[in-house]
Amino acid sequence: AVDMKKALEKEAPGAQALVMAAAVADYAPDSISREKKPKSKVPLRLALKRNPDILAGLGTMKNRPRVVVGFSAETKGLLPKARAKLRSKHADLFVANRVGAPGLGFGQGALAQGYLVPRKGRPRRFAKITKDRLAELVLDEVQKLLGIRA
Repeated sequence: AVDMKKALEKEAPGAQALVMAAAVADYAPDSISREKKPKSKVPLRLALKRNPDILAGLGTMKNRPRVVVGFSAETKGLLPKARAKLRSKHADLFVANRVGAPGLGFGQGALAQGYLVPRKGRPRRFAKITKDRLAELVLDEVQKLLGIRA
């Protein structure tokens, strides 16, 4: 996540659009061993630290992309959570995906269901569509936000 953050901070300024489909990981190991640790009878405990919130940082950077899009995967409360993330991450559009139900969310052949939530205007619902179709809808919204006829 730290490497991706550095790369995006270098490449994203001045871009027309930035679409951040997923976080690398919310957490990372607190420390990394340079050598193999032997097995022992002591219970294994993994200490974690929070990774940087790349999207939130990019949304507030100087010379930010004209349009910033984020995604969220939620089991409940899609709209309130997407609206909160839209504000906290300074995005222009958030895609709220429902996960946790059979056939929705992750995995090959899984369908997408949820909302496109723009900063201005009303959320747009999408129901059980392919990921390819969702990508088309997202790019159509990005074009609208950029003032490009879709």
